[in-house]
Amino acid sequence: MAEHPDVKRFRRGLEARREAAIEPSDAVLLDGLFASDVVWHGAAGSSTDTARGKDDVIALWNGHAREGGPRVEVIEVYADGLHTVATLQFSEKEGQKVDQAVVFHLGADGKVTEFWSMPTERAIADALEGRASVPEHPNLPVFRAAENTRERNTFEPEDIENINAFLREDVEWHGAGDSQWAEGVKGRENVIGLFKMFKQATGGTMHLAMHGMFADDVHAVSLAELTATRADNPKKTMDMKEVNLFHLDESGKAHEFWGISEDTAIMDGFWAA
Repeated sequence: MAEHPDVKRFRRGLEARREAAIEPSDAVLLDGLFASDVVWHGAAGSSTDTARGKDDVIALWNGHAREGGPRVEVIEVYADGLHTVATLQFSEKEGQKVDQAVVFHLGADGKVTEFWSMPTERAIADALEGRASVPEHPNLPVFRAAENTRERNTFEPEDIENINAFLREDVEWHGAGDSQWAEGVKGRENVIGLFKMFKQATGGTMHLAMHGMFADDVHAVSLAELTATRADNPKKTMDMKEVNLFHLDESGKAHEFWGISEDTAIMDGFWAA
């Protein structure tokens, strides 16, 4: 699998969160991973849930392990050069587990300028301590309804209502890879038209099996396994994982989104003539 080169370095950096004492080689990696003025939204050990500056972020990075807190496992990592999206799982000895998505924004030099933990580190710690669920973010229900609609791959009037409730009228879908869809499309009607075209081009076989959704004030993330067969060439099939990353406005509507696959070559090969 030809994964993006950022996947390896971010996975290694995230796995350092499990260490009670960060190894020198990981310290060097983290120093190169973050911009000097990086901001961590949802940070652990901060009274404001926000850490500012590389030194503060690194100091809080492995706080759970250093203080004997929950175990942190890195589940999935996706990258496209602009963002890196990772999913983590926090677990206690009693067996309770809480999943988290982390969205990193990267600068032109590949360093992290800002990132968000969803849910926040504090919310996870409180849930594990109280053996309770993390409260659902207000943006999640509308997002979930829209993504469940895409999973059903039906476009009846009520389905369009679900999608319209989440996508802003001027939403932009950013393409990826080298296929005919690389440039993406702008406008909600064009985005929905593209969804319908994917369905037609695959004879209705395209399926997004959702296995995780997260949201906060500025992002929504869904994890999916994408399968499809070309209607005009049944020998061409696709089976891969991807993360869908949405940027939200103040009302919780998506104004931009990216589908970041585990391997863009798989998608390019599927759509190639």
